[in-house]
Amino acid sequence: MKIIALELSENPDFSIICKAYGLAQLTRWEDPLILEFLERNIHIYQFGAVIFFEHTEKEVFDFIIELGSKLNKKISYGKMDYLNFSISSEQPYEMKNWDNEEFIFDRYEEFIYFNEKFYSQKFLKTVSFILAQSSALERYNRATEELENEVERTMSWFKKNKLFLPVIMNKSLDKTLAILKTRHTIVSDLMILDKPASAWESSVCDELYETLGRHFELSRRYKNISMKLDYALETYNTLSEIIGHSRANFLELLIVIMILWEIIWEFIKR
Repeated sequence: MKIIALELSENPDFSIICKAYGLAQLTRWEDPLILEFLERNIHIYQFGAVIFFEHTEKEVFDFIIELGSKLNKKISYGKMDYLNFSISSEQPYEMKNWDNEEFIFDRYEEFIYFNEKFYSQKFLKTVSFILAQSSALERYNRATEELENEVERTMSWFKKNKLFLPVIMNKSLDKTLAILKTRHTIVSDLMILDKPASAWESSVCDELYETLGRHFELSRRYKNISMKLDYALETYNTLSEIIGHSRANFLELLIVIMILWEIIWEFIKR
């Protein structure tokens, strides 16, 4: 059975979706909105990821069109991620102690084998959440790459206009606020720095979360994004300080000129 994770270009409006499908509003940020499409489940996360269970790619696109009609807007999306799983009492291949294992993950085939004897719906919920995290991180990674390009453009702009820094608007301040907002969104929305509730409630879910987290390299990808944000933030802070010093120096120069003018004017009057 196949799971498809689709990355949306922006966070969906859950209040509109809940109203359109007649569902109750969720209280916990990590919980997905669970819909049924073609008699199979779909998980929609508030941080911009949709997880499809046993749907084909065509059915995924059909649902996106339907969702867009519900929201009265065109839904933009990015790449897809795939993961396969099965629930069986028979061991998938030669191994020891299958009767005592809750699951086995084949990272080369990206296939999870669940032991039917221990299977719980919490397992798939954990898989769904980490796939959603991975998909959303991809969006934020692209955003930070665009931010890096913006930093380069801003630095070029500063070089061209360095003589006018004392009198121009501090455009780096808005960029700094945008960077801080992006970092807050990544940490709070995706819960990269913490585990979902299911991982705290079940040792199997915790092991499953850790296993898939290493496979999708969530920590490394988050650190990579964080480093890009740190670089951009440090750059814009430095540019803001340069503008501040330029304005202070300009004001000091104006004061000196005014004092000199007063002295010269007094001599002229005499």
